[in-house]
Order: sequence, then C-alpha cells, then structure tokens
Amino acid sequence: GCKGVDVQGRADPGPEEVQASTDGRDHDEREAGRLVRAARAFGKVSELVPNEPAPAIYQAQAEFLAADRSVTPGVKAPVDKALALSPDHPVMMALLAVDAFEKGRFQEAMDLLARGLPQVTDPQQRSYFQEGIARAAAQLGVPVPAIATAAPAAAAGRRRGGAAPGGAGEGE
Repeated sequence: GCKGVDVQGRADPGPEEVQASTDGRDHDEREAGRLVRAARAFGKVSELVPNEPAPAIYQAQAEFLAADRSVTPGVKAPVDKALALSPDHPVMMALLAVDAFEKGRFQEAMDLLARGLPQVTDPQQRSYFQEGIARAAAQLGVPVPAIATAAPAAAAGRRRGGAAPGGAGEGE
C-alpha cells in the first residue's frame, strides 16, 4: 500500500510491518537487499550503455540508500561514474547534499543544492532544493542565497521536449 514518508525520506511502516517485526530489522534487511539487487541491476545496465548517465545515476542512488544514505567507499565509485557522465544532475546533487548535510558539512550541502537547482523544473523538487539550501544557510548562520528564492524561469526556458534523467545539456 501507500505509506507516508517522514522528513528524512524514510517510509513510515504500516501496522502490519510493525507487527511482523517489532524491532524493524527484518523490514530493513529486506529493503537493503532490494536496494543492493537494484544497484547490481543498474550497474549491469550501465556496463551495457557506458555513456548513458541514467543507469549510473540510478545505481549510485541505490548504492547510497543501501549504505544508509551515506557516501561510503563502496558508494564512491558509482557516484564518481554518474558525476563523470552528468556533473550537475539534480539527483546526484541532492544525494551528495544529503551526505554532506548529515556529516555536518553545511556549506558543501548548500553549494551542491545550488548547483543542482537550475536543472530542476518540477515545483515540488525545486521546493525541496530551496528548503535544503535555506536549512544549510540557517545552520551556517548566513543569509539564504538568492538562487534559493529565484523563480525557475531560467531552467524552464531551457527545457525542450521534456527532461530525461541525463539532463537537457547538449554537447557538455
């Protein structure tokens, strides 16, 4: 069924899951197993289409989530590959910003979100990026950068025919 998601992006367990596993370990282990399998599958696809950013991005995201939302040494290689193929992709910027934020590197988190924001056209995703920038600025005790309050006109103007996971950039 459909479950809520808390502020940290984790799914709220339904009553049946709480009953099935009072400490949550069984559910967490099943979810981690699914993420590891997904990461492997995206890795295989990425090998088949090595210049296509989407499978590399999805592999990096699955590895990151499987590693409890942290860029560990095992997550670094897929992250680096995805960044090499699509340096400013919003999914990668958000992933790295979460890692930086959770490790107390607020300036880095703010910079990463500001770097990804111009590529984001979806209003809900823009709001997520803007809120993250504002939270990082608050942690640093600095004013919120102008990019976090700017309208999406620049990004929307660039969009041609829909944005694929690889981004809209041509010849980068």
